[in-house]
Amino acid sequence: MVLETNNNKEKLKIGVSGCLLGNAVRFDGQHARSNFVLELAKEHAEFISFCPEVEMGMSVPRETVRLVQHNGEIVMQGSRSSKDYTSQMRDFSYTKAKALIALDLDACIVKSKSPSCGMERVKVYLENGHPTKRGSGMFTATLQDLAPDLPIEEEGRLNDPVLRENFFLRVYARRRVKQLFQKEWSRGEVVEFHRQEKFLLLSQNESSYRKLGQLVANIAQFSKSNFKEQYISLYLASFENRFSVKRHVNTLCHMYGFLKNDMSESAKSFFHDTLADFRRHVIPLSVVVAVLHGLVHDLNNLYLDKQSYLQPFPKTLSLRNFTTA
Repeated sequence: MVLETNNNKEKLKIGVSGCLLGNAVRFDGQHARSNFVLELAKEHAEFISFCPEVEMGMSVPRETVRLVQHNGEIVMQGSRSSKDYTSQMRDFSYTKAKALIALDLDACIVKSKSPSCGMERVKVYLENGHPTKRGSGMFTATLQDLAPDLPIEEEGRLNDPVLRENFFLRVYARRRVKQLFQKEWSRGEVVEFHRQEKFLLLSQNESSYRKLGQLVANIAQFSKSNFKEQYISLYLASFENRFSVKRHVNTLCHMYGFLKNDMSESAKSFFHDTLADFRRHVIPLSVVVAVLHGLVHDLNNLYLDKQSYLQPFPKTLSLRNFTTA
């Protein structure tokens, strides 16, 4: 039976907007506690809290700030006073982002719609006073610039099960590849790592799956530093696609191919019926993966037993328990 790898068991280190943890740091002296975020702390994560506006010196309560397009630039101003906070926020954001990156974070969860922390669709006011939803909070934008591979998500988007699954898929994949390359590594270790990631990669991006396979096959032609850079970049980019039933069906069929010759006719029929239900959006991915997982265990297939696809994150996160329309 597949066991959770150590890097799936270790708690994640996640930077979090302080208001989401229940800290009363919002402009009105309130919080924006996220029950989902707090649930993570029970078993899966330790948090590093931050609030850019308070930490750069603003009071609680305080005047709200907003992003404004001015002379072709995005600036931060007080909503009533029009006081310019742009330089103060930019300087703070750079310093704070560097400090968080130095903590070797696994991810960040930020407050949606915030002019400092929002990740996307933050209101930017045009010079005529009309708002558009096309900006990013100044702090989060700086963090993304300085750590482009760091998974960042908004608390509101994590209520969407598809986006939540993708977020944690990226988080744990990034952790695994980082742990491989942060120590002295050998070509043999890379080959074994890639062998274990193959079907997970296939389920995410078949083009990247093939490119990474070619890269690993030619590993002897690269310097270690060049190979590491190319592999990590392409590997992480593989997880940018949204959930796809078609890609998962393709992956499950490939894995089934390693088992079918040892399966009874009734077991084959049950697997195909389960796969068909998944394809028709009747059952979630977790069910068909559990069926395949059981077959891998019963048939003692050691190659598939090591595949990260079967458990790419802790099962207690319950991330594959949704159906798509």
